[in-house]
Amino acid sequence: MARKAMDWLMAAGAVLAVATFAGRADAGVQLDFAVQKSAYVVSTSDTFSSLMAAYNATPGLAGSCAKSVSSFNGVGPGTCGSASSNEATLMSASFTLGSAGTWDFRIGPDWGRGGAVIVDGQLAKLVTGDWWWSGTWGNQTIETDLSLAAGKHIVQWLGFEGCCSGIMDVQFQGGKAGTWTELTVANLTAALPAAAPEPASLALLALGVVALRGSRHRH
Repeated sequence: MARKAMDWLMAAGAVLAVATFAGRADAGVQLDFAVQKSAYVVSTSDTFSSLMAAYNATPGLAGSCAKSVSSFNGVGPGTCGSASSNEATLMSASFTLGSAGTWDFRIGPDWGRGGAVIVDGQLAKLVTGDWWWSGTWGNQTIETDLSLAAGKHIVQWLGFEGCCSGIMDVQFQGGKAGTWTELTVANLTAALPAAAPEPASLALLALGVVALRGSRHRH
């Protein structure tokens, strides 16, 4: 009797493991916040390459820092222990979509010298001048509407500030989030659509079901 139960459990376990693998969206959501010392001023002629070169021009200076965070709600240079003047902040959201869809992001920035929104290594939006949302959505906030294919993506917000860096915030909507939602690891993970099972995974799942039925029939 114990042997019969073990055979059934093994077959059932195989089905469960394959089903879990087949339906899982490899979300891999990660949020990173980094600061570099910089006195750069964004211009209308800037490109992705020139902005990243400016950001990386003075690595390792006192005040530079980088860390993973669980949320982009109320972040600023102090989030990773930096000072608050002549700085560039880089906020990065990495995630994987199981299916294509429209995703909207908005940032309440403190970019006294301009900044940019970067999507998968491409410049999606460039702003110059002094941008300060003062903690109020709709007051100098920057919105980006994106049509994203299934697969891995990284959305980044790079801004330059002269002095007195204030807190910033990022929200999103898309997938299972139908309204503006704080960009946190938990919220974005929950909003991501499940990945469609791969054909090979479906075949394995079918074999697991057959094995389970066979085991029940034999015993």
